[in-house]
Amino acid sequence: MILATESQMTPVKKGRNQKGEHNNHFGHKMTQQSRNAISQSQKHRYSLLRQALDQAANDDRIRQVVNEEIKKYLAENATQVNNNKPTNNIPLI
Repeated sequence: MILATESQMTPVKKGRNQKGEHNNHFGHKMTQQSRNAISQSQKHRYSLLRQALDQAANDDRIRQVVNEEIKKYLAENATQVNNNKPTNNIPLI
């Protein structure tokens, strides 16, 4: 009869130790030039993200999407009248 100890039953996580001097970047100093380059790329990235959000949330674009969806819904449900199915009466202003 073989008895397993608790340490043998627990799974061992295999992976590289990235702490302290095992870290690839350990001991390296970041230059101000590197910091500025990272800063500029992040500023540019967030600027593009803000522009994309402004364009996506534009009132005219929202109206266009809603109109397209209403037309699509009405086109799909126009055949229901011919098939003796009840129609969905949605008041459209």
